Amino acid sequence: MATFQKVAVAPVFGARKTEISAIDWEKLQPSYVAFETWLGAKAGAAVEKLGLARVEAILASEAKARIEALIAEDKALAAPGGRPWPTRCGWPTTGATCTRS
Repeated sequence: MATFQKVAVAPVFGARKTEISAIDWEKLQPSYVAFETWLGAKAGAAVEKLGLARVEAILASEAKARIEALIAEDKALAAPGGRPWPTRCGWPTTGATCTRS
């Protein structure tokens, strides 16, 4: 709350203001519109907390190719003729006579 008071309340109402009313809160709202607009349009916010060095390391690695290969494998297995569907008696094995659930 100290940061909120220092960053949001003090510039509008003065440093001595320690409590705000509903009317004061309404006066503060317009100052957040520009920030919220900027924050919503900010690219890379989801990975920002990782830090630049970690993001660069991930991008330089083979992680993307490995993930894409796993996704392609999953799609192939999910296609007709791929991985068998679960049955009432579990995952079928060769020669299983179970029916699909």
